[in-house]
Amino acid sequence: MIETERLILRPYTTEDFAAYWAMLCEPVDRFPSRQTLSQEDAWQRILAAAGHWAMFGYGLLAVVDKATGDYAGETGLVNMQRDIGEHLSRCDEAGWYLTAQARGRGLGLEAAQAVHGWYAARFAGRRTYCIVDSANTPSLNLAIKLGYEARDLRSCGNQELVIFERSGAKGTARFYHAPSQSAALH
Repeated sequence: MIETERLILRPYTTEDFAAYWAMLCEPVDRFPSRQTLSQEDAWQRILAAAGHWAMFGYGLLAVVDKATGDYAGETGLVNMQRDIGEHLSRCDEAGWYLTAQARGRGLGLEAAQAVHGWYAARFAGRRTYCIVDSANTPSLNLAIKLGYEARDLRSCGNQELVIFERSGAKGTARFYHAPSQSAALH
């Protein structure tokens, strides 16, 4: 578990599925890259998140608001094996997504900084990347605040995606640890 001032970040459990599915069903017209997933596909993603932790010792984390106990979204770094270029083939991909209720309060930055700090402490020197829809201004700004630099612009259907890269040499993230309840995070 990773704890920040306002958040708890922890591996997914099956109890998170209803809130995760509700987040995926929220209408988000302004981000054309947002996928519409079936309930079955969403369930498979939760299982994949748990499997990623089992195989690699890191992955996506559920973000929980400490004040309310509500599921607020997810963040993490994952090995996606995307075919986006040889120079990124051994890099992990960062991602984040918040519920509509959690957006606009700085929670995305707080969560992403915490997980990047945790990751950097364990995997020093690894470069990472993220892919952001060019129309998603909040995520573009978040990537920049995390120290990512735009490296490429790619068209995918009717959308443009920005590929960002971050050097593993230095991290800008601050993070806090709470007493762990999950050995996978040590």
